[in-house]
Amino acid sequence: MGFPRPLRAGRSLKNTLAPASSRRESTREAMRRWTLIAAAAGLSLAGCSTTSRPIASASTQPAISSTTSTSPITTTSPNAINPDVIPAVITIPYVDAVFKVLEHIDGNISRSLLLTGRLTQQDIMDLRAIYSGALYAQEVKIAQQSIGGDLSNVRRPPGDVIIKVLRIIYASRDCIFVSTQSDYSSVLIDPGQSPASSFFGLRQTGIQSSTSVNSTRWTIFFNEVFMQPATVPDQCEK
Repeated sequence: MGFPRPLRAGRSLKNTLAPASSRRESTREAMRRWTLIAAAAGLSLAGCSTTSRPIASASTQPAISSTTSTSPITTTSPNAINPDVIPAVITIPYVDAVFKVLEHIDGNISRSLLLTGRLTQQDIMDLRAIYSGALYAQEVKIAQQSIGGDLSNVRRPPGDVIIKVLRIIYASRDCIFVSTQSDYSSVLIDPGQSPASSFFGLRQTGIQSSTSVNSTRWTIFFNEVFMQPATVPDQCEK
């Protein structure tokens, strides 16, 4: 994308074609949209940080310890992870399952934009379902500005980006902060170079609506991506 700070590029096509000014202002979709922008434009990227950081309020509950598991998550296993139920101990497989739900919703928004060439009312509702704080307005703005352009490197239809948690930095029943890696191969024909470091913050809304597509009630309030290894302060404890 040719910018020294490829802020926000993450989950979908919405930021692929957004003007440079809006991409610089964004703070969210650090991983996927960044890759889509770079792949579609054929440009290289340097290190990344955001211009603003929506911060979650400090958790009023003690952090829940986490454990790492390498067991695969399947929908047919009796022991499959249910992303709609917060476990007593928040584990990497649980957060991976939550991301799978959020990424599929975001993928649906991308597929809708690609199909219709416009941001529909359902797209706006879906954005509200998976983003919180300042990120929601930023996502809507980027989506509105993303119509048109060269998408020759994007699969038709694009799949969902797969986000895998590398480490749980903080976890409570209302806030999760993690380092992650992403797989773009279902979205891009040539995924290109992956960022070296990426961080996500999830916030529990505590609201479950029968009309919401997000059954997990977790929303993304923070994301930063870096092309070089980096660290980010725990956003849940701010």
